[in-house]
Formats: sequence, C-alpha cells, structure tokens
Amino acid sequence: MLGMEGITNMPRPGAFKTQIPYSYMPFSTDARYIFVSRNPKDCCVSFFHHARRQPGLCFWDGEFNDFFECFIEGDKMPYGDYFDHLLDWYPHRKDSNVFYTKYEDMKRISKCCIESREISG
Repeated sequence: MLGMEGITNMPRPGAFKTQIPYSYMPFSTDARYIFVSRNPKDCCVSFFHHARRQPGLCFWDGEFNDFFECFIEGDKMPYGDYFDHLLDWYPHRKDSNVFYTKYEDMKRISKCCIESREISG
C-alpha cells in the first residue's frame, strides 16, 4: 500500500519515510518524528544524479545547469521545493517529539547519531 492509506492501515507501532512538509504531515503527539536536513549543494547534486537514473523524473537527459535552476526555483521539482520543506520543518526541530539531525552528521558518526537520542522510547 502506498500513500495515506498505507500509513493509516500499517501496524502500530510502525515507521515510514516521507518527504512530506510539516504542514501536510498528519501530526500526532503520540508519534515521534525524525527530521534530517542536508546541505543544499549536496542535496542538489545528489538529486541530479538520482533524477538522471530515473527516466520518469525530470532531467533524466538534462544538464546540471538546467537542473540547478529548477532546484533553486523549487516549484518545478518532482518532490517540491527543498527550501520550503526545510523552512516548514525547521521551526519544529526542538519539539519534544521531533529529533533533528543533519545528513552530514549522520555520515560522520559511525553509529548513527539517532541512537544517542533514544528516540525509540
């Protein structure tokens, strides 16, 4: 199952990965959220290479300069504007049920930094 139906019908407790902006997330005080941000430059380059391997996505045959312009503009990206997403979640980074970390920090630390927070309850 995909989408909201899959989330609604999944066994509890459960986990899922999404890129849904905070304002669209079905929020629950009983849930725990992990918010991972990534350096915009790294995100753009990584997404460009990902998009080139996916014929169904935009830019599979495009040039990086064109992709970069769309990334900065945001509204032409398949998963929405990176900066809007970041700005939507960032104010909640210190909420009691939100664990905020950076992708680059997770890569640097050999045992994922999420373990140190004991977010699993």
